[in-house]
Parts: sequence; structure tokens; C-alpha cells
Amino acid sequence: MSGEAMSVDVLIFTGRDRGLHISDEAEGFFPNLRVGFDGGSAGTEFFDTYGYRLLPEFNEEWQAVDLLRAGGQPKPRRVLRRLRSVVGLMTDHVRQNAVALQEVGLSPEQALQQIPQLKGMELDEAVEACRRAFGHPKEQPDVRDPWHNFWSHGILS
Repeated sequence: MSGEAMSVDVLIFTGRDRGLHISDEAEGFFPNLRVGFDGGSAGTEFFDTYGYRLLPEFNEEWQAVDLLRAGGQPKPRRVLRRLRSVVGLMTDHVRQNAVALQEVGLSPEQALQQIPQLKGMELDEAVEACRRAFGHPKEQPDVRDPWHNFWSHGILS
């Protein structure tokens, strides 16, 4: 992110809060960034951990090159509500995929224990609690956590 020198995570919501990534850099997501309305599913939205909406800056080839804070006040409660919505969907996802989980040697009970409990947390605490499930650590870009792949990508590996 350009502008102020900040070391905050970027929350990357996809598909109307059906997917989430937490990253300390969003540039890796730029090549896959969808622009515009695609007939029903929302594209990708970016927020920082203070609750500011981040808008992609595009170059002349319409490639995202940076994230800039949108105008207005931060809305940490709104972002926290969206984060809780994604986490709430995780339980349903486990129940709907119990057989698939068992086929790769993971139990639904193990999966349910991985779901972060966000009750009573502020946005920064909730982001930290969700880091394992949704995080993309810059210092370990090649780490392939099977739980992260299940939560963020809907795949079992």
C-alpha cells in the first residue's frame, strides 16, 4: 500500500463474503482481480485492519498496481461483521463437506476446532484470531496449510 507508512494487514473479501484472505501484502492477488460486475457475485474487496476500505489503483493496461485508502471514516464494526459472516459460513462448510474431509484423513471435529471464536473481539483481535485459517504470510509464501486451503479456497490438500 502506498501513502502512509503502515504495516497493517489487508483483508481481502471475495464473492460476497464467501471467501477471505488475510495478507501483509495484496500484490499477489492483483493478477486475479476482477473489475466490474459479473452478473451476481461480487468481485474482490479490500480493507485494512483499521476498517478503511482500500481501492485498487490501476495502470494504463487496467492492471491493479496498488491499494489506496478510500475517503471517509473507517468502519471497523462493519468490517468485523463481514469477518464474522465469513467465519460463520465455515461451520456450514464443514458440515457440508464432512465426507470429503474424512476421505483425506481430516475429521469434521478437527475442522470445527480450527474455527476461530470471535465473540467479544475487536477487529484487530479478530484478524489475529483468523490469521491461521485465512493468512498468507509474506515470510513463508510457500507454506501450504491444508486448513487454509479448505477455508480460503474450498479445496482439500
